[in-house]
Amino acid sequence: MAALSHVEGYVDQHIIANKCAINFQKTISCNDPHQAAALKLSFTGARDNYHGLPIIDYHKFVTELVSSIINDLKLGKALDNDRLSAEHLQFLSPSAVYYISQTI
Repeated sequence: MAALSHVEGYVDQHIIANKCAINFQKTISCNDPHQAAALKLSFTGARDNYHGLPIIDYHKFVTELVSSIINDLKLGKALDNDRLSAEHLQFLSPSAVYYISQTI
C-alpha cells in the first residue's frame, strides 16, 4: 500500500493533521451543547445534598479492577458528557489508569 502523499491538495503534514483534527472534532461534538450543560448542572446540583456512608478501604477501587472494567467497555458507543469514549479510555497509559483508580 502506498503512503498517503496529499489530502485535499495539501502535502504539508501539519496542515493535514490539523484538517484531520478539525474533522474529528466536528464528528464528536454533542447534538445540543445547551442540553448537555443543563444535564451536567442538574447532576452536580443533586450531589450537593448527598450524604452517604464513609468510604473505607473495602470500598476503594484497585487498579486491576479499573483496568478490567475499561477493557470490557464496548467500542463505538456515544461519548459521555466529558466527550470521552471507550476508545479514549482503552488507549490510556497504565499510569493514567492507576491515577483514575486512586481518584475514584
